[in-house]
Amino acid sequence: MSTRRCVLCAREFEVPIGDTSTTTCPACYRAAWEAGQAALSQESGKSLSFPVTVALIAMNALVFAIMVLSGVSAFLPTPQQAIAFEGPIATYGWLERNDTRAVIDALISSEVDRYIEEQIRSGKAQVKVEDEAHPVDRSRLPARRPGAPLHIFALGESMGAGIALQSGAADPRIEAVVAEASFANLREAAYDYAGFRKYPWLGKTLLAPFSWTLLYRGEKLTGLPLAEISPVKAVASRPFPVLLVCDENDEALPCRHTQMIYAAARGPKQLWVVPGAYHTAALGFHPEEFRQRVLSFFAIYAHAAVPRHLPGAPES
Repeated sequence: MSTRRCVLCAREFEVPIGDTSTTTCPACYRAAWEAGQAALSQESGKSLSFPVTVALIAMNALVFAIMVLSGVSAFLPTPQQAIAFEGPIATYGWLERNDTRAVIDALISSEVDRYIEEQIRSGKAQVKVEDEAHPVDRSRLPARRPGAPLHIFALGESMGAGIALQSGAADPRIEAVVAEASFANLREAAYDYAGFRKYPWLGKTLLAPFSWTLLYRGEKLTGLPLAEISPVKAVASRPFPVLLVCDENDEALPCRHTQMIYAAARGPKQLWVVPGAYHTAALGFHPEEFRQRVLSFFAIYAHAAVPRHLPGAPES
């Protein structure tokens, strides 16, 4: 583990080695999650930008709060669920994509349970004593479970963007992804690291042996197939819609990473190069345009037909 200073409270906290995207300490993360839940409760009686059957999996606490305040039915992993993404090292999406699948399972389950509770509370449904005595055979449940979100999207920044893209390739329930400042693959990221995050050409030429050694050692130490940890390969493996955002003055993960992902993407794709912004600073530099672009992108697919192979699809 390594230490980092929280951008909100300035306290130091621990993060997994290799994690470059976590900027808020656990206490501030929890506070953001609780504030978001309160905002969701306050917005529940108002007209939302999306139907309540749309869920957004956010991998950034600040963006989550912005989306909620914009009327989106956003979902941030609870502080307990967020722990599932933690470990002694960050795997840049290889293992975290499985955690995303578990979070989606929990989201669907919680929404279905909430729907059932509301139906019972309002008197629209009743539970018979004989039903309580027999467990539910889940294999006989309809594909479209009442109360489940009809559409699920994901949004992430930096390593969270890489996780969102790889999760989108691994889980077809994620219909569209917004990704800001993702890495293209670990080899390209190693070139930037070896070039002191200013001269990637140096990492590809004079310091190329250092880049290769970095990857070789990393694979031996972790046992992970580093060549397969690749948002580029993810978007090429499944044609899901993506809005790719890169920051013009990003030195950590320059725009060439996002441009490589854009070139490889097989599904509908949009690219936004944010003028003047540095790493993951699109929201800070252009808050209104960020909100408008993200909401407009998701709105396209929020009103699309429900995919029949997903848990939210109507039965034929």
